[in-house]
Amino acid sequence: AAGVATFTATLNAVSGRDVTVNLSTSGTATSGGTDYTLSTTTIVISAGVLSNTATVTADQDVLDEVRQVVRLASHDVEELVHFVFREPRPGLGQRLRKPQDRWWDLSASSEIDRHAFYERFGVWPEQFADYLALVGDNVDDIPGVQGIGPKSAATLLQHFESLDALAGAIDGVADLPMRGAAGAATRLQEGWEQVLVSRQLATLHSEVEGVCMPDRLSISEAQRDSLTSRLAAWGLPSALIRRVHAATRAGE
Repeated sequence: AAGVATFTATLNAVSGRDVTVNLSTSGTATSGGTDYTLSTTTIVISAGVLSNTATVTADQDVLDEVRQVVRLASHDVEELVHFVFREPRPGLGQRLRKPQDRWWDLSASSEIDRHAFYERFGVWPEQFADYLALVGDNVDDIPGVQGIGPKSAATLLQHFESLDALAGAIDGVADLPMRGAAGAATRLQEGWEQVLVSRQLATLHSEVEGVCMPDRLSISEAQRDSLTSRLAAWGLPSALIRRVHAATRAGE
């Protein structure tokens, strides 16, 4: 018999951006209007909203089939910005761990994701501590290796992927198609211990012993009203205030 089932995708907390939840089906039933019809293969949860739905409609076909099964699963949640930071320090680029992470570049007024980060530095965010260990960082007193600049460091990490891989193949650096390759090999051999210390200095640690982040934060009704009143007093747009109110209400 024909019928309709509803599938609801719900976030743990509202997002400031649209969130796309991809859907997949499996089972013995046939899709495409034979046994059932799926209303959509993606559920888009709009910014400021906690959930949205999709439907599965059972179709009447000419065959009398017993126990036809369809399983619906969600996967690959996309477009949710997991982490955004505005500090103009490139070393924080190591925090771009997921496709949805963003770094806001204040000087250029633009967002940088993992791919844009690679285009800028020639290495992936997870390689950046190794990159800084080679080129150094004057602001954080990371010495690096004298004579190895950004282009040479990017070439080394594109070829060897990591300092760990480079450690056992420093002799091969002299054969790389980069300027001053032979000299770079010598300097790496002579200063390798310093390179490893520099990597320790450059590596960001997100796990702090004794500190944990709760799954969800809560706010009282009085605190929420006080917050929205303060935002209104500051002259913030009403649309933003409504979004803040909805977000804090969802966190109760």
